[in-house]
Amino acid sequence: AVQNALSCRIEFIGNDPNLPLITDIFFSLIEQRDELVLKAKNIRIEAEEQLIVASRDAKTHYDGKNNRVTTEAKYINSQAEKSQKIQGAIIAIN
Repeated sequence: AVQNALSCRIEFIGNDPNLPLITDIFFSLIEQRDELVLKAKNIRIEAEEQLIVASRDAKTHYDGKNNRVTTEAKYINSQAEKSQKIQGAIIAIN
């Protein structure tokens, strides 16, 4: 919360200092910000039907309902230091 300049409150369940509860941080996330940094060993985002990650006209659409991932952009660059594998029952290029 500090790195992203989010406002939050720390309350304690039953006034027990061993049971902290961070509140109001969600409302700080929905405000317009220039940057939001998430740092963790692992980050997992789950959506039952769809998840869209977008920046202007570039986007990746994860469709859990139809089990499909679609990436759209003017330029798409994919690099690998070692091997890069493309696998599918049908592979269409142009």
